[in-house]
Amino acid sequence: MSEITKAAFQALEGDDFEIHFDNDEIIRITLAEVISKEHLDSDDVENFALLFTGPLDKQLMQASFPLRHDAIGIHQIFLVPIGPKDDLMQYEAVFSRKKEQPA
Repeated sequence: MSEITKAAFQALEGDDFEIHFDNDEIIRITLAEVISKEHLDSDDVENFALLFTGPLDKQLMQASFPLRHDAIGIHQIFLVPIGPKDDLMQYEAVFSRKKEQPA
């Protein structure tokens, strides 16, 4: 996948993503939900958020991480920790991107 789109991520809800670190540690986070922000959309811009969950014992700080998924490859995504819920840590990534225009 060359671009991040809401539709591409909707197909991956519930899937795990991996973050590989230089020390060979791998942390898996799950795409819990794709949140539509259509009230912010315009004719040429779409807005959405990705809600991820991960382990409480290996919390990530607010930063960009290379998220890896077999179907879409690796994408650098800025994650913001938004707090624990049900023994998991939640992270949000917010997107405002130009819509693909029909050819």
